[in-house]
Amino acid sequence: MTIAPVTYLQVTSPYLKAELIKFSKAEHTDDTLEFLDSKATNQVLYNTYIKKGAPIQINLPDALVRQFEPLAKAAKWSDMTKLIKTARANVNAMSIQFTTRFQGSEHGHRAAIMGRMGLTAAQAKTAEPFLQVYMKPRTPEDGYNAYLALMKISSKAKAALTDNGTPPPAKPPASVQDQVNKNLALDKLAKTMAVDVKACTSYLESALKSVAKDGLPRDPIEVNRMFESGRMRHDKVVLPWNKAIQSDRAFTIKYKQLATDKAEMDTLWATYSSKLKH
Repeated sequence: MTIAPVTYLQVTSPYLKAELIKFSKAEHTDDTLEFLDSKATNQVLYNTYIKKGAPIQINLPDALVRQFEPLAKAAKWSDMTKLIKTARANVNAMSIQFTTRFQGSEHGHRAAIMGRMGLTAAQAKTAEPFLQVYMKPRTPEDGYNAYLALMKISSKAKAALTDNGTPPPAKPPASVQDQVNKNLALDKLAKTMAVDVKACTSYLESALKSVAKDGLPRDPIEVNRMFESGRMRHDKVVLPWNKAIQSDRAFTIKYKQLATDKAEMDTLWATYSSKLKH
């Protein structure tokens, strides 16, 4: 099941209506849509679209056109309002054939979905490539990731896809969920490391100031204790850092500030351990 075509005047999405107009111009059927959209007076509508031999004569039943003629002859333009409404209703009812042709094209099919998503023209330009992947994914993972991208563009994506008969899966493919879990675990690890880096840096800065002011203790056991205290704090960051890098080679790029802070901590540790002659 796909989203059922509606008549032109039933279309509420400005984006979808604009796409229908583009399609009608390519088909050279835009005169009909101009008539449906026109806000002109009854006199202009009659002379432009309805009377026999009109510059842009639209397709209306002869019996209906004949009803206009005595009113036009008597210049009773205001009395045409009811007939104009009948003409519009007639043309609009026939427009279902046009909207059906439009949605029969691949772009038209996607446009109907994006119209249901409530997208603007700019948003639709971004969304359409993702929708193409979603409709014809190479892998389940590709399709699901395309769906996630569409949800970022419009919260109505799930409803629109469901209306179209192509609802997203109730749960992501296993491989996608595995990656999500991995990312969550790495993010949790990064947050813990950020705290530990800050604590280690603060300790080393304080320890270096103390050594610069008072020098090293004479007791080598106390010097070793100072070294081990610093090493323990440094290792508390380095061990999970190595684990994170092994899990994701792009970790340093994803967490640039953490990488910068760690580099500063490493420099302080190298300086401190050198001063302790270790």
